[in-house]
Amino acid sequence: MEKENRLDRLFTYVKVSDLLDLAIDGVRHAACQVPEFRNTGNGCIRITMTPLHPAAAVWMGQRPTIYDARTQEWVSKIRPGGSYVIDWKDPEDGHTEPVNCFGYSAMKTAWAMYKLEHPEDNPCPRDLQDLFCEENGWSTHEGSVGTIIRLNGERFVELYICTSGAKSEEDLKCSIVGMKTVRDHLVPLLGFDSSETPAIQVEFTPAPPADGAPYAHH
Repeated sequence: MEKENRLDRLFTYVKVSDLLDLAIDGVRHAACQVPEFRNTGNGCIRITMTPLHPAAAVWMGQRPTIYDARTQEWVSKIRPGGSYVIDWKDPEDGHTEPVNCFGYSAMKTAWAMYKLEHPEDNPCPRDLQDLFCEENGWSTHEGSVGTIIRLNGERFVELYICTSGAKSEEDLKCSIVGMKTVRDHLVPLLGFDSSETPAIQVEFTPAPPADGAPYAHH
């Protein structure tokens, strides 16, 4: 397949809604293996996309410019009929607190965006760890993965998938499955081969929380 045809194939065969369905279905499939998600159906899947190319802006339904590109987000519950709010149990004294995964997933995504844009700060430098806290709109807990999808060697779309509601490492696994589902659909469809730099890098490893920060059920 000619590389030049990839953009045409994307517009012909891949709708943004298709990509969203793939990501959500992948996360939900993985979530079925997580007891917390399987038992309650509560939690959040947040998908975030930013166009990096004028054609990507058009594909996403925006004006053909990246000067004023809009980041778009789509948020779903872990399971239809579930809730974005989970009952988080403190492991120390056993009391429960309502945690809104709709909001918490936004903070985890914000941290993933920072890491993708500043790979030199991954892991987070010790002198900055106190600044990347929840009070400042960041969460360094695992659960969000990000990648840049490239077409014809150019940066096309920035994509993040975040899962929130179980243990951090379980959230992360679900998000990785969602991203791999997207990759496994797009790579053969758009004709990428083993001789090229992978179009979609999946294993985007988050930095650990600041020293002393527990891995919470978020």
